[in-house]
Amino acid sequence: MKPYTPNPFEKYVDEGYVLLKGFYSPSRVERALEYLSQCATRALEREGDLHANLQALRELFPERYSNLLNAFVRSMTLRELLFNDPSLMNLLTQLQLIEPVYTTYPVSHLISEDLWSNPNKPGEIVGSPWHQDWASMQGSLNALTCWIPLLDVGENFPLQCIAGSHRDGLRPHEDHGNTFPEAAPTPTQQQNIVTLHCERGDMVIFSSFLLHRTRPQSAGSSGFRAAVSIRFDDMSDESYRNRDYYCAYRHTVDREIRTFPTSEEIVHSIKKGNEALH
Repeated sequence: MKPYTPNPFEKYVDEGYVLLKGFYSPSRVERALEYLSQCATRALEREGDLHANLQALRELFPERYSNLLNAFVRSMTLRELLFNDPSLMNLLTQLQLIEPVYTTYPVSHLISEDLWSNPNKPGEIVGSPWHQDWASMQGSLNALTCWIPLLDVGENFPLQCIAGSHRDGLRPHEDHGNTFPEAAPTPTQQQNIVTLHCERGDMVIFSSFLLHRTRPQSAGSSGFRAAVSIRFDDMSDESYRNRDYYCAYRHTVDREIRTFPTSEEIVHSIKKGNEALH
């Protein structure tokens, strides 16, 4: 692992983000991408290019596509490859996150002309508009996000942020009809937009109050981008404690039984899993 920066905390406090070059080995991130490809191949029951398979899944089996991505980010494979890493825990400590706690499940960020479109403007590919993660977290005030590209990110819908915007506090978020509340930056803030071009193995870590977005197609983005992110709160944060450790995320249970597997199917599945281990 390469040394990512001599003093990440200083830049993080000043600008609200740090781009850590070579934080992970590219081969480690490649294994995470390969696992996603295996999952998509199995879900579609055909071999093929990852992007093409994801596109086909989204068009033919939209519920399976959505549930597949949710299962992928919850997988032990992804967690062991990217999140349960002593180097990551050491970095969080450097950034003064004293007692890190997972805010929610990891999030997948897949976008291309075929995978994401604006419902109000057919043909316009936008991704996530300007927003602050804390608006959907509402946990500790020093909460942060780790954003990890699974592919090199150049012009293929890069992450953009507004350096220093975390120091301006929380901005109002409004839903303009695209189901994703957004926070409009001020004219002054717009002068500090930074486009983050990343290579596989890099990681961007940023304050939950930092304004950021996916650079839209209208700003020159095109192609396929795959990334994942994880959010952390801090159990030691006084404000978090005073607000009773509130978290805006809610995990509910759908009690409707949608399928009744037979006893034969259950036994077959157990035996098949045992065979795979030997």
